Amino acid sequence: MKNNELLIESVIENLKEFRTQKKLRNDLQTNIIEYVMPGDLLKYIKSPEEIIPSLEIGTIYYLAKCMNEVRASTSLQLDKYFTAREMKEIETTFREKLIDRGERASTELPFTFENVIKIGEGDYILSIDGRTKKSFMDSHILQYNQETQREARMVRDKNDPNNIIPMPKVNKKSVREIAELAKKGELIQTMVTWNARLGSSDDESGEELIYNEDDKTLTILKGTLLDVVDGYHRLQGIAMALNENPNLDIRFKLNILNFSQAQAKKYFAQLNTYNPVSKSRVRELAARDYGVEALNLLLDEFQDFKDKVTHRGISPRQDALTTHSILHEAINDNFKIENKRDVIKTAKYLTKFFKEVFYSFPDEFLGDIVEIRKKSIMNAPSMFAGYVKLAHMMQENNIDLENLTDIVNNIDFSRDSEKLIGKEIVNKEGKITTDSKTKIAACISTINLDKYVKEEGVK
Repeated sequence: MKNNELLIESVIENLKEFRTQKKLRNDLQTNIIEYVMPGDLLKYIKSPEEIIPSLEIGTIYYLAKCMNEVRASTSLQLDKYFTAREMKEIETTFREKLIDRGERASTELPFTFENVIKIGEGDYILSIDGRTKKSFMDSHILQYNQETQREARMVRDKNDPNNIIPMPKVNKKSVREIAELAKKGELIQTMVTWNARLGSSDDESGEELIYNEDDKTLTILKGTLLDVVDGYHRLQGIAMALNENPNLDIRFKLNILNFSQAQAKKYFAQLNTYNPVSKSRVRELAARDYGVEALNLLLDEFQDFKDKVTHRGISPRQDALTTHSILHEAINDNFKIENKRDVIKTAKYLTKFFKEVFYSFPDEFLGDIVEIRKKSIMNAPSMFAGYVKLAHMMQENNIDLENLTDIVNNIDFSRDSEKLIGKEIVNKEGKITTDSKTKIAACISTINLDKYVKEEGVK
């Protein structure tokens, strides 16, 4: 381990802060309940200086990990104190110790479920008890897959305001309410969905699932990645309830799929046409139009851009650049995409375009975004409607992307720009006005690109 004393010191200092903030304590209790009993956690929070130095490293490890998940902090980032191999070793041995002490149930693959009904190819339904489900979570077979679930929350590192850390978006209040209903026997047996991810098996057969029609059994084979597609909050709530009362009799309906990630995304999107998930996230997952497919391909190809695009609104202090909704709408408004070939062509062009923008102006798009935004709208969210418009104009006129830097340099992005004020893109106080996307796109469309257009026959 790199520095045992520094980790212990950091855990103690952070626990002192959790001691004075009720919400942080409650959130930590929810996050860590798989590894530390509530009564023990309260003791650690009450007297960290006396207790923490004497704890085994596995407990200290999970205290740091779970506190960092609740409130991102550089001082609690585990890779500062452990190598990747050490982290894997701790997680494995700590789980085994819990199992040996009888505090956690052990589950290994292959695992066979009984009384399973086959609905269709790769689609099965059964009834499962809470303890079996909890054992899948405790054994880390069942996992939250951000690609097929709700979008992550972006958390600012309290020690480094420029560092934004993605975390699973979990409603702690909902988890606690579900746990209370389960303990009272009032939790309705709604459907929970898992996905045995297609292509993830280690079995020689290459199959993730084997269904026996004769005895109605379903076996999940070794190495299979088992993702929660729907019902993550209910699973966490049930785990919390069982930790507090292991004798509870909880059952629920389970749908096990054998889909690719792309299929699982569409499945999740269909579920959430009537459940409360942001519209942009549902649209992205469903991929019901070619504009979304082009956008997804663009972001997959350009990770620096993808990391700066969010599904929700952007606060002034957030260093995200723009939203999926703004990009999706702009692509559909400017590019005629009628088939898969058009999707690929458009995505490739936009990838080259935005790479040219980002790497030509790294301070504005990859540096201190928030600071730049105070005086300029160059990296404002709605400005990306203008960039997509400019990309289309350059493509239509066969203008080399090597001219992009010069074109952008000739645009006055300052918040006190008379042109921007005159176009009502910003007001006299320098604040961006309503419907700025449309106004910015219209302003960009007036740029004269004639001098950049190649003369016919000239290369």
